[in-house]
Amino acid sequence: MGIVWTLATAEHSGRPLPNTMAESVKGLKVRAVTRFVVLSRDRGRWQSLLTEATVFCGTLASRYKAMGYETQTLRIVTNPFGE
Repeated sequence: MGIVWTLATAEHSGRPLPNTMAESVKGLKVRAVTRFVVLSRDRGRWQSLLTEATVFCGTLASRYKAMGYETQTLRIVTNPFGE
């Protein structure tokens, strides 16, 4: 199962451009961390798959936070249930 995530940042607020990378990160936000999960007809596996996806998104958001980025949304996307 592949891992796909997206990173989108908020627009620049019109302030003068920063001189350093640390300054450029300040105020930028990760729009969403997204994990795609394929759910089978076997509902017995759904909880573990969704838990794994939740941990993945939380871990990635924590890493972004450590780099100075705020994560706005954690998303888990699935196929239509049981397909």
